[in-house]
Formats: sequence, structure tokens, C-alpha cells
Amino acid sequence: MKTKIILFVIIVVLFTFFVSQNTQMVTISFFFWQFNFSAIILIVMTGSVGLMLGLILGSIFKTPKKDKNIIQSPDNIKNISETH
Repeated sequence: MKTKIILFVIIVVLFTFFVSQNTQMVTISFFFWQFNFSAIILIVMTGSVGLMLGLILGSIFKTPKKDKNIIQSPDNIKNISETH
């Protein structure tokens, strides 16, 4: 669990440095409209949407955890292999 927290903090720090170095204005064209945004706003919005989609899709397609408390005896393994 600590590894995930450390990795998350590193990603947030790198993301912050990346955003702070991109302060210029950019023009976004969407169909017939054009919007002028600061690159900071665009990067933060894109990162936020990506984070939310990752959390939502990660919770939807979550794989079940294996139960580590189940101990299989050699007899059970032998019986399973004989039936197949």
C-alpha cells in the first residue's frame, strides 16, 4: 500500500512541474467554435477527466482478490487432478 502512495505522490509532483511550465495560451477548435485557454487549464481539465475515468473504469472492471487463507492439502489437489 505504501508503494502506491509513494508512486501517487511522485506522479502528482511531476504533473505539477509539467503544468507550471506550460503557461502559454492555446486555441482549441471544436466543430465551428474556437476557444482560447491557458494551457494550464487545459492540462488540469484533461488530467482530471482521465483520473475520474480511470477510477470509474477501475472500479467497474475490478478483479476479485484471491483468498490467501485457503490452504489446499495434497489430497485435495490429487482429487481435483483425477476428476479432470
